[in-house]
Amino acid sequence: MYNSPLLLLALSLLQLKSFDMLILSLPPSDEMDTPFEDIISTYWRIMEEFQSNGIVTSISSSDLDQNKLQDLMKIAKVKPEVNQVNLTSCCHMPEDLVKFAKEKEIVLHTHGDQPVMLPDESCNELMNSSCEKETTYAWSTNWVVRYAVVIKCRGVIKSKGYIASLESQ
Repeated sequence: MYNSPLLLLALSLLQLKSFDMLILSLPPSDEMDTPFEDIISTYWRIMEEFQSNGIVTSISSSDLDQNKLQDLMKIAKVKPEVNQVNLTSCCHMPEDLVKFAKEKEIVLHTHGDQPVMLPDESCNELMNSSCEKETTYAWSTNWVVRYAVVIKCRGVIKSKGYIASLESQ
């Protein structure tokens, strides 16, 4: 079994045994040094392993347009159950994405998250405000996990929040 300290940390902090859904959300393409295909194939394989080992029930993607979703489907052994679409910049789903998702039986959900959950500027402001005034650091975000714990039978959100890994330079 793939040992993911991040996933195990999140499970431990939330006092859970597994996740219902794990959604892969990548930074905007212009902020990535590695080609999309290399990133998605690496992380999707890990997510497929999480699912096969019972750590997560289903795996999904976020903010993939029709071409990127098609690229994912070419390498995926397990297709995404859901592809989230950010609607903060438009008012309707792209037609090519809707058509492709329907053909592949992928559910489309919307979200309104910012493309970068915790930009370095916000991270610096937050962290340096809690440090001693004589000392300031340049902070950056390694990763962010957004979670929601839902009581299924009631549809009530029990808890929600963020877990982040930050680094000072």
